[in-house]
Amino acid sequence: MKKLIAAVLFTLAVTLPALAHEGGHSAYGVVKEVTAARLVVTDEHGKDTSFALTAGTQYLRDHKAIPREAIGVGARVVVKGKDAGGKMEATSVSVGAEMKHEH
Repeated sequence: MKKLIAAVLFTLAVTLPALAHEGGHSAYGVVKEVTAARLVVTDEHGKDTSFALTAGTQYLRDHKAIPREAIGVGARVVVKGKDAGGKMEATSVSVGAEMKHEH
């Protein structure tokens, strides 16, 4: 019985994370380009990832909704997306906290 329970728990531990990421994609980095229809993010390795922006895309700062226009080139973002017919579509764009300049 213990072996059966261990086998079930192992199977769940292996398969649940894979199911959670099925069809999803995240990008972390700096906004290279942003238009009404597209967002390009450059990660820490210099790789660009492009996302289509749609009416369903959510834009957030500190877990609160903001307008797309509040996101500019150079902003640090986390983009969550999904595969939509061979291209990545952003489901949410979260902007990092504003940098505070100390004098």
